[in-house]
Amino acid sequence: GSSPNFRSALAIAAKAARTRVPALITGRSGTGKEVFARAIHGASPRGRGPLVMLDCSAVAPGLIASSLFGHERGAFPGAFERHVGQLVQADGGSIIIDHVECMPAEAQALLMQFIHSQDVQTVGGNIRQRVDLRIIATSSNPLDRMVDSGHFREDLYEALSAAQINLPSLSERRSDIAPLARHLAARIGSLPQMPAASITDAAMQLLAAFAWPGNVRQLQDVLFRATLTSGTGILTPEDFPAIQAAVEDSSNSS
Repeated sequence: GSSPNFRSALAIAAKAARTRVPALITGRSGTGKEVFARAIHGASPRGRGPLVMLDCSAVAPGLIASSLFGHERGAFPGAFERHVGQLVQADGGSIIIDHVECMPAEAQALLMQFIHSQDVQTVGGNIRQRVDLRIIATSSNPLDRMVDSGHFREDLYEALSAAQINLPSLSERRSDIAPLARHLAARIGSLPQMPAASITDAAMQLLAAFAWPGNVRQLQDVLFRATLTSGTGILTPEDFPAIQAAVEDSSNSS
């Protein structure tokens, strides 16, 4: 991408990679937050260390603390075995806490304690273990608004946002749609059993006219389906019927 708002996000991410402070990546779903998080880890001095990921939206709220800190056998109903937490697993590397906005208050408090002490105490245990890692958090919701509404701790927000990167939506960087589409089409064509595909100028104009509410992830999915179903290896507007219909509907309604 070459749009100014995207280049600004890249510059902040590059600076963040060289530091040891926590990083917070915000942006709508599909803008590439996880890609940025992995790139920050890979470009950092910890790049050869482990990279562990916790998706708070995919874990039951009551289990997030034990996922992060681990638990001892019998610590709670269903804890039949001792579990090593992801903070310990990430020692010497980085942990990506995806969808940190879904973290419940109890886990927020424990995470804030960890940031201050760098000590991990398992749920149901008394022994503390010192770990050295870097936290990279992502959020699809503006955390400052969640702080204002009382749904997120202000001190945790301030700690996580020592380096804050806001990824623009694809609709806010329309000049990047064409180079992104070509890049993604080339990546898709390099996959096993996938044909190489080029995109006509007319098809590119169609893609540039669409709003892309699902952002870069949606663009990749659309190109994947079109490449899979196209029999010619040349993608034309007819290979994107849903996009074509949506653009036409938008033009008619305006």
